[in-house]
Parts: sequence; C-alpha cells; structure tokens
Amino acid sequence: VKKENENLKGCITFEKQDCSGKQEAVIADILDEMYAHEPGYETVVQGYLYRLLSGLCNETAYHPALQTVRIRKDSRLAEAVMSYLRENRRRISRKELTERFHYNEDYLSRVVRKYTGVSLKNYMEDLLLEEAEHLLLTEEISVNDIMERLGYENETFFYRLFYKRHRMTPMEYRKKVGK
Repeated sequence: VKKENENLKGCITFEKQDCSGKQEAVIADILDEMYAHEPGYETVVQGYLYRLLSGLCNETAYHPALQTVRIRKDSRLAEAVMSYLRENRRRISRKELTERFHYNEDYLSRVVRKYTGVSLKNYMEDLLLEEAEHLLLTEEISVNDIMERLGYENETFFYRLFYKRHRMTPMEYRKKVGK
C-alpha cells in the first residue's frame, strides 16, 4: 500500500489472536522449498502462499492492521535495480547499471546484497538461470539461442553455471524435467 509521500509506505500487519502456529509452519515450508530449489518449487511455493494468505484472512486467528513505515532511500534503489534486472532478463553489465541508476557500481552491489543476501552478480545469475529453465521447458529453441537471448557469449561458462545449479546439462534438464 503506497502513500502519497514516497518515503512512506503502508503495510498490513497481522496480530496473532490464537497460538496455533499454523502460519509459522507454512512459512517454514515455504523457506524449505525455496532453499531446496527442486524443479517445480515455484508452483509449490505459490500453493503455500495461497495457504498462508488464506490463514491470515481468518479473523478469529489474526487481526489485520494497516501500519505506515518509513522507506529508506537504499531500499527504493535496491527495489528499482532488482525490478530492472527482472524486466530485462539478460546479462547486464555493472557499467550499464551505473549509467542507468547514476550510482557507483560498488554501492549498487552493496545495496542489492543488503536486501537480497546475495551479490548483484549472483542475483542476476539466479534470474538468468531461472529464465533459462523456463525457456528450456516452454520453448522449442536451441540452448545456443537461449544463451544468446540471455546475453551469454561463453558457452562453457553458461554450461558450468547451469550444471552447478542442477547437476545436469541444459539438454538433460529439458529431457528430465520437461516430461
């Protein structure tokens, strides 16, 4: 919930009315799925999120309240950088980011790490590998075309990243997971 003042943001909090702990268990399940990062985890997490929101809407268990919080400037910057990376889904140089956002590349990297827990480079690689996974499963294009679309010029580097994440090549992933 956004306010007129860009430094303020509204958020909904949920005060616990009972002590069942069901929602905490759902949150733990979400984190487990995201950490395991198994094929199809996005769909499983989405189901857990529906369950979580449904439970939070139970007025006998939780009391929702709107609160206003002050947003830090670096938080808005991190959100803008991450949004830009998600929208573009291609390799973007740190130089391009500094020209786009008018901040030093080290500062941008520190801000993204602060809010994601991973480096700017790793955040971008994760996004690109997720996009590669999606393209492998939904489109009938070659791995080289996928690499080109995502901005990878070094085939060995791409295959190494992909293998490190999945313990299989992109083609093996397409055959195994795409069934």
